[in-house]
Amino acid sequence: MSLVTTDWVLENLNRLKIIDASWHMPAQKRNPTEEYQKGHIPNSIFFDLDENSEKDTDLPHMLPKQKTWEKIMSSLGINNNDDILIYDNSDLKSSCRCWFSLLYFGHDEKKIHVLDGGLKKWIFENKPITKGTTEIIEGNYAANKKENLVVSLDQIKKNILSKSFNIIDARSLERFEGKVSEPRKGLRSGHIKNSLCIPFNQCIDQKTGEFNPIHEHSGDISGIIYLDIPEEINHENDGDQYQAMRSGCLEFVYDNSKTMVITPKTGMIFLFPSELKHCVYPFKSDVERISMSFNLHKKSE
Repeated sequence: MSLVTTDWVLENLNRLKIIDASWHMPAQKRNPTEEYQKGHIPNSIFFDLDENSEKDTDLPHMLPKQKTWEKIMSSLGINNNDDILIYDNSDLKSSCRCWFSLLYFGHDEKKIHVLDGGLKKWIFENKPITKGTTEIIEGNYAANKKENLVVSLDQIKKNILSKSFNIIDARSLERFEGKVSEPRKGLRSGHIKNSLCIPFNQCIDQKTGEFNPIHEHSGDISGIIYLDIPEEINHENDGDQYQAMRSGCLEFVYDNSKTMVITPKTGMIFLFPSELKHCVYPFKSDVERISMSFNLHKKSE
């Protein structure tokens, strides 16, 4: 995914096809179409997830047929060579669903961008907003499905035994564990056997709406000292590394794709090369935690 900043979007505003892909859970009683009419990024068009999903099924928000997708994109004025910016004003990051749909139907991945922080950050920075609708010139879109990006129910069932790939469940931990009812009627609580839970909202900065960035530090050696970690967080992290990610862990990326997760414990001191890329998952606790981080630089000759 190409995550882009608000400043980048502002600089490229007039050359992008901009999509507002906001969608809200029914219980929130928010109307994304009305919200779009009241204020959106200039030149943006509204993508209705409910209307632009497969109609010939009882299942919600299934990918449409290829010909249907071509009609949807053409009606929105989008062509194959367009640079597309997607954003949302949703707690669910519905822009990512629109991003995946474009990727699945063969749009050049280098030409699909998601606004980091969404409309929330755009408005917070007092960037321009407009009302009403954007004039659309009909496009001529041709899709080319990448069927390898989707697996079937049979493949999921076989994988329960074979464990040939990991299944990540991005819902809340409460829904994953079946402790709360599903928001849609008729759906059982719980999760697919052997799946892993990484709640999507733990990957997002709740203040800015931005994704937790993978970053590196200045200096030669960086470190963090965990002076006091809440007891319940220490207990939560006793499980596997995927469960631990929801409670303030450090995840390091090396050799391009390999990862290592460090679980914080009171009294731990952890040192690492400053150029080692990593991200930090938010702590989920009402109890104060205390830590200190630092960067060390070699003394100049």
